[in-house]
Amino acid sequence: LPLVKRNLLTEPFVLVASAGYLKTRQPIHHPEQLQEHTCLYADSLTHSRQWAFNEDGQVRLINISDNLEVSDTNLLFDAAKMGMGIAYLPRYVVESSVRSGQLVKLLPNHQTAHWMLNLYYPELKQMDQGCVLFKDFFLNTYRDQLSKP
Repeated sequence: LPLVKRNLLTEPFVLVASAGYLKTRQPIHHPEQLQEHTCLYADSLTHSRQWAFNEDGQVRLINISDNLEVSDTNLLFDAAKMGMGIAYLPRYVVESSVRSGQLVKLLPNHQTAHWMLNLYYPELKQMDQGCVLFKDFFLNTYRDQLSKP
């Protein structure tokens, strides 16, 4: 059954840590230095123990230590705020905490991979009415939130 993929949201990953964590560690100027830090890892987000950075058009994968592995974005976010290490999270998760100073954005000049939220559904001719109604409801209800930059 062929499926249609509709991208709903694309967000860059952001490296963040609490000021408390950063006070006790060496500064980070390059992604390779992450290997010397406590990295907080969520399999549900990256599906590997590698964080991706784009350097001169080339994807560079950095192997991280998995000092804390969780399967939930909220747990990872909370652990970063508590000073347990560095997290690699989608921008929308951390932006208000970065603005408030609760978290510090690291390596802002390094481009990261992107997290995507996609909606998959059968081609229109193969979709039952309930699926059509749900897809239309979802897209109409969340149109404003999904179109934000």
